[in-house]
Amino acid sequence: KRAELGTLFARPLEPLDGDLSLRDGVLNISELVAHTAGGEMRGALGLDARTTPAAWSSDLRLSAIELEQWLRPRDKASQERKPTTGEKPGYVSGRLGGHVQLRGKGNSIEKVARTLDGSAQLWVNNGTISHLVVEAIGIDVAQGLGVLVKGDDRLPMSCAIVQGKVTHGQLTPDVAIIDTTDSTVLGSGQISLADERLDLKITAKPKDVSPLTLRTPVKIEGTFAAPKVKLEPKPLGRKLAAAAALAIVNPLAGLIPLIDFGDRDPQACARTLQGLRGAPAEAKGKAVEAGPTRHAAAAASAPVRR
Repeated sequence: KRAELGTLFARPLEPLDGDLSLRDGVLNISELVAHTAGGEMRGALGLDARTTPAAWSSDLRLSAIELEQWLRPRDKASQERKPTTGEKPGYVSGRLGGHVQLRGKGNSIEKVARTLDGSAQLWVNNGTISHLVVEAIGIDVAQGLGVLVKGDDRLPMSCAIVQGKVTHGQLTPDVAIIDTTDSTVLGSGQISLADERLDLKITAKPKDVSPLTLRTPVKIEGTFAAPKVKLEPKPLGRKLAAAAALAIVNPLAGLIPLIDFGDRDPQACARTLQGLRGAPAEAKGKAVEAGPTRHAAAAASAPVRR
């Protein structure tokens, strides 16, 4: 009825309900519904004990999970701010949605993690990035990158999406993008679910010319518990920055029609896509709008509560 998710998460999954069946060594939990942080997780879990080692599978959809409630603040400033100002704690806010399909084999969580294969799609609706991100990563983003903060406590995210493949416990993003009014932030690299290690590169595509903008990518390495952030020694040239942006255009175009944007502007990510292509959104917007609507995509998927 209750599942704790670890120290990173402030809220457990509860209540946790589902239909359990066991037949011929195969355990299935269908119609799984778990609530957390104002949202929910729906889907199915499976465990096949007929093989050695046992095979595990999952197909889960996330809906309307409030990030500022779900993720535990990792810095004292965030925790101390809420009682005095009423400000929501956490580095990011917004409603998390997504679809995760994974399968693996093993007799322990560690062994299963090393064999995981599948895919993951995550997005944030009505999201913002806090200036506390700067404290978390230990660099002055406003001075160094001109990406996340321009003097405001929170910068709205018009489009925030991560999509990637998982192979042998390694998550490799095909799309990792956060779009704000100031910059489009792109991510690449790998995340090891087995070793809980990061090997990521963050680049920025500023939307205006600023003396505070530094075109040097940021490397994020180390473990989940103790990530290390450093600047790459060489700045990223304009051509390489453009190439990094164009590399995610096709994956992003295929992902947009599958996203339930809720009450947010459904064309926000479409405009981001056109910006990456280097063309005005209004000139090509119809091409994106011609894709399947979110209602059509939702009809083909399991129902989720908004």
